[in-house]
Amino acid sequence: YTYRVKVTLDGPSWPNPGRIYVTLAGNTETTMEYRVHMGILSPGRVYEMIIDAEVDVGEVTEVKFRWNNHIFNPIKPKYGAAKVELQRGKDMQLTEAVVISSANIIINRSNEAVTVCK
Repeated sequence: YTYRVKVTLDGPSWPNPGRIYVTLAGNTETTMEYRVHMGILSPGRVYEMIIDAEVDVGEVTEVKFRWNNHIFNPIKPKYGAAKVELQRGKDMQLTEAVVISSANIIINRSNEAVTVCK
């Protein structure tokens, strides 16, 4: 079960070392968490990964986004997903979720769920 995930990062204007993770949830199953990127996080940049999921989630209903600092950062930057694109490998169906509210910017080591738009 292959998916291509693209995450457009939202957050402060300065780069920060960290990691980005996503989990796919559907009407039948939920995948484990996948690390999309480890390194410098830059707002506005698109991070992309091909995921070979261990389960068939069925119709994707939610993409859970999480990030954390790669090192301790006393400034405590906040990041979120501005946009998430998901393309399913078996039929190339493209799904896009656009996060509109700035309230979706998250605090270090917490979770944000982005509901997939049809």
